[in-house]
Amino acid sequence: MMRHNFKNFSKLILTYLLITSGIAFASDYTAIEKVINNNKIKVSHAFPKINTINKEIIIHDDQLNKEFSVKNTNLEKPIKITSSIIKKFYSKNSDFKSTIYINDSIISEKFNIFLSNFNESIDIKHNLINNDLSFYQTNFNDIINLSFSRISGLSLLSSNNFKNKIISLNSNYLGETNFFNNNFYNDVNFSYSFFQNKARFVNNKFYSDIFFDGVVFEKELSFHNSTFHKNASFNKALFPEKVDFSGVIIKNRNINLNTAKPNIPGKKIYINLLDTDINKIDFNYINFRLLFPKETLHQEKVFFVHNITEQI
Repeated sequence: MMRHNFKNFSKLILTYLLITSGIAFASDYTAIEKVINNNKIKVSHAFPKINTINKEIIIHDDQLNKEFSVKNTNLEKPIKITSSIIKKFYSKNSDFKSTIYINDSIISEKFNIFLSNFNESIDIKHNLINNDLSFYQTNFNDIINLSFSRISGLSLLSSNNFKNKIISLNSNYLGETNFFNNNFYNDVNFSYSFFQNKARFVNNKFYSDIFFDGVVFEKELSFHNSTFHKNASFNKALFPEKVDFSGVIIKNRNINLNTAKPNIPGKKIYINLLDTDINKIDFNYINFRLLFPKETLHQEKVFFVHNITEQI
């Protein structure tokens, strides 16, 4: 359950439904518009292409469905967006020097961050993102927290550097989740979240502990070609029918899948372990069956099964 004021958040959702039905609400200028007007720059609900914004941006209880958009910009002060409806959050080639705080809000379209740099923490908990979430080639130098949120569209995180923790507790990922070619230098925690569609964590490097405790994976799950340097916890996670741990490199501690169970009682979990050191993955043979891709040669299957049986 999202731990925020239910009455206020229900009002926010009702307002959003009215806006999308063609009914709008009037309000005073927000802080974001004041920053633009004070710089005497003519734009429509978006930041202009300027070098620096050195004022704090505060948007609260604003249901006008505006865009927050920055490009080639340095932002020196904090950004706080609460109990509001934002059409789109967009950043490209920008440098955020201070904290980002977006809570109890609705992003009605996309949340996109490209080629940017965040020096301080990003707190984006308790939000509804009604379309895609994309982070690409961005440096996150402090904690990023996506907990208690719902992402309805595609979640795409590619070629990013997460220097500090990434936390996403009790979140709902309703579209496909694709994490490709990322470096996670600190802990990753998705515990008790729900992945309704395919979840692909492919070719990532996890340098610290990762936690998927109690997570429900509804469809396919893949960690293909990823590298694990420390602990990977899947305690009481519910797995889909097909799971791919092929080509995984495990540097230190074993990956323990012993308490993972199928998301449908009585079903089996078919796991692909080709090109992975099977000595470093522990799993319950009652719940799991080996999965071989169609192109796997017969000799490869025989060799792999032989290695498995030697461990039992």
